[in-house]
Amino acid sequence: MHLHMKNQPDFLKINSSEWGVINFNNMIPVPLECLTKISPQIHASDSRQDIAYKNLLSNQLSWCNSHKDAILKQADKLYRIVTQGKAWGSLSRRCCDFSLDERRCLLYRLSPVPDKS
Repeated sequence: MHLHMKNQPDFLKINSSEWGVINFNNMIPVPLECLTKISPQIHASDSRQDIAYKNLLSNQLSWCNSHKDAILKQADKLYRIVTQGKAWGSLSRRCCDFSLDERRCLLYRLSPVPDKS
């Protein structure tokens, strides 16, 4: 499906789509404390499907790390276009409301942690 799509301000192919794509239009803020580090390390007990997925994740990570500056530049450019109201119709409709998402993320971070007792 992604093979015939062109790179756009909100879309970037990873290794010519061989390893997937980055949809910048779906960027959402996530507090650091909500992130979970995962390891694509392969274990003897992994199924073939798990091994294939971990290999894909490793390839994606390697590609993204080697293109980090370009990815960050593209993400920032899209963010500015959308938040400054300069996105054209179809781009605007495809993108999250970044400003609203940031406000909601802030509210989440400021909300009290429920008592688990």
